[in-house]
Amino acid sequence: MTKYISKSQIVGDKGVAKFNSFCVNHDPYIIFREKSKHDFGIDGEIELVRKNEENKFEVTGEIIAVQIKSSYSNTGYIKKESETSIEISIRKDDVEYWSNYKTDVLLIFYDDRNDDLYCHKISPQDHQFIQRGLANSIEFNKLQDKLIEGNNNFLNKYSAFFKERVNFSAREQIFTNLHPYKKIPKILYQFTLNGHIKSKKTFYEAFSAPTDLVVAIYANQVFSFEDLRKIEELKDVLAPDNVNLLNLSQINLDKDIQNHFIELLNLYLKKFLYLKGLDYSKDYRRYYFHKPKNSLVKEITYKSRYRTNTRPKTVVSYHEYARDKFFRHHAVEIQHHFLENTLYISLLPKYLFTKDGKETLPPDKITKYTNYLTAREFNKQVLGYNSFIFSYLAGKSKTINIWESKDFDIILMEPKRFDVNFGIPLDTKKRKINKKAETDNTIQTSLPFFNDED
Repeated sequence: MTKYISKSQIVGDKGVAKFNSFCVNHDPYIIFREKSKHDFGIDGEIELVRKNEENKFEVTGEIIAVQIKSSYSNTGYIKKESETSIEISIRKDDVEYWSNYKTDVLLIFYDDRNDDLYCHKISPQDHQFIQRGLANSIEFNKLQDKLIEGNNNFLNKYSAFFKERVNFSAREQIFTNLHPYKKIPKILYQFTLNGHIKSKKTFYEAFSAPTDLVVAIYANQVFSFEDLRKIEELKDVLAPDNVNLLNLSQINLDKDIQNHFIELLNLYLKKFLYLKGLDYSKDYRRYYFHKPKNSLVKEITYKSRYRTNTRPKTVVSYHEYARDKFFRHHAVEIQHHFLENTLYISLLPKYLFTKDGKETLPPDKITKYTNYLTAREFNKQVLGYNSFIFSYLAGKSKTINIWESKDFDIILMEPKRFDVNFGIPLDTKKRKINKKAETDNTIQTSLPFFNDED
């Protein structure tokens, strides 16, 4: 079967080639890195180069994103044209994406009719006008915005908008999503079961009434944070005088024992999260806010990171898109990590999509809608969600109190932070965190650890 390529694809490639030619022939040279093909709204990035005292070219680390649009007719992108200007149609969600991007964005327009190239820096005003419905296009000035190969004035026009990738003259505080435990059980009890106990079900049948006891059972071994010898109903369940008391040092040295220890922590965590309104999806290995019985929406309140007052947040919402009808649940994936003999929990922001609040959408649909959302989320959004989930789970406390009893406590602290001697500038407005941060000119940003893709 013969395969064809469309005129728009050809012109799109010509636009990329035209812009690349402009960059490589600019003095000083401009590095253009084209991204792999996708529909997320960014075609690549450019990085500035400068000549040093030895007349050698130095890469500056100053980066800006680029989106290239191309047109070959009076229709298509071109909406309006005069002798001095040309307007092209822009989608609302594209501008939303660009305004939230990690760096500033240059919109490049290639007019194939005249082989002309134009450049416009996307501004907050563009975002506001299009969001409010006051405009649905971007205007290029044919004189001021035109990129002409051989005219080496690009840096004078646009260098103020570039962001340095790394700034070693600044200090920065790096936020992670690693939460150290403030308190965990210091002893893991290991018992041997009597021969007639074959499963966790038969183990719990020894109790005449429901119990909150949490245990992990492997073969004929049962693990617990409690001394089960004190429980009357278990006298005929446990093998007499067959118990090991494992301390944290022993747990750190044995991977299998670590796994038993972590499973018990996860069981206590599951009980705690259920009381907080989160269910667990085995298929997608994440906790998600469950849908209320008589409502399409679930809203909760929490204290924001920078304010003392409470704020509302919608964590379950109903959506219809084309033929799909579904609920979107905010979710979190929780993993344990032993790092340098210290146990941490990482909280990974996630989503879950269900038909009715429980039955999940098909995997391809979940991937589609998840990718749409995560493509528009960056470190700022990840940091914000981690702050939200910690604040909600902690309630009025400064810690997440998973379990408290007279025998042991399970308590999580705020996420780990690191002070480093370099900075990664952000587009967002700097916040005054505290007086010390103001004095030290410390820039704060986020770097999510142990994050993965859905």
